[in-house]
Amino acid sequence: MQDLRAISDRLLAAIAGHSPEGVAACYSQGQATYLPGGEVVHGREGKVELLKGFFRAFPDLMIELDRVLVSDNNIVCVGSMRGTHTGPMATPEGELPATGRRVDLPIA
Repeated sequence: MQDLRAISDRLLAAIAGHSPEGVAACYSQGQATYLPGGEVVHGREGKVELLKGFFRAFPDLMIELDRVLVSDNNIVCVGSMRGTHTGPMATPEGELPATGRRVDLPIA
């Protein structure tokens, strides 16, 4: 079994370095990311594409974890995602131009 806390440290470092591939490597191939509006992104490849879009739209994107819970072979990270929307963002309805607004979203 891997050191799950080390995985959360690698995750934060990959996010800080804006490395979509590094972030995706911290997840299982069967991962699913649930987004507001009901969209679901599956697999590491989907995670990479999603993050490329987030890093483009929010070049200052940062994650801060408030809690890291480890039990058996499971890990849950709870925190906030913060950034400024200064780049275009792809949405199901089309591309959303930069708004200049800051976001602070709870994540788990």
